[in-house]
Order: sequence, then C-alpha cells, then structure tokens
Amino acid sequence: MARLLKKRVTVEATAGRLGWRRNPATVAQNVTEGVVEVSDGNTVFRLRQPINLKVRRDGPYFLVGYDRLGIEEYGKTGQEALDAFACHFGALWEGVAQADDRKLTKDALQLKREIRSLVKEVSTSG
Repeated sequence: MARLLKKRVTVEATAGRLGWRRNPATVAQNVTEGVVEVSDGNTVFRLRQPINLKVRRDGPYFLVGYDRLGIEEYGKTGQEALDAFACHFGALWEGVAQADDRKLTKDALQLKREIRSLVKEVSTSG
C-alpha cells in the first residue's frame, strides 16, 4: 500500500489517534501539507523539502495533486487518492527520472529535472 508521510515527529505523535483513518476528509487534510516522504510499495522517496499537495472533492471522489509534476489522482476515499498519487509518483520516477536523456522529449526532460530536484534520496525495503 502506498502512503504519504508528513513530518516524522507529527506522524509519530499522532500514530495512536485512529480518527483520521476512519474519515477520508481528515486523511486528506492531515497528510497533504508538509509532505517529506512519498512511499510507493517498498520504495520510499525522501524529499529535499516539504511539499504541499492540492486536495479537492469532485462529486463522490477525492482528488490529490501536485501541479509542479502534473500529477492529479483520484479515489473514492482520501486514502485511495493518496495511494494513487504515490503510485503515479513512483511511476514517474521509474519511467522518467531514471530514463536516458536521449530517449526523452523536451517536455519529459523538464519533468525529469523537476522530479529529480524534489527527491533527495530513494530507498527500498524487502
């Protein structure tokens, strides 16, 4: 399962509180400001500086996005939207940030620069 983490201190301090897990709107509000890590499965992307994700509702769906990378994902719950966002982030890293520059278009090269400027460290477990 993908996850987004706010500042570690805040996550640890609120880990015992379960209310946010039951209310998707609260999930979106709690974890989309000051994001310092994006986790997609076993891969964790540690960011150079915190980012703020845009969250909005569109009918029955939650949308989570980050304009700088052109990502906007949706889900029926806030957590589903966050998971989709993290998956898209991971796919961009694998498909664009790791690609040979000669194989990328001008726009893809710009996207590669953007994502690489955001990510400080990538680690995998398992």
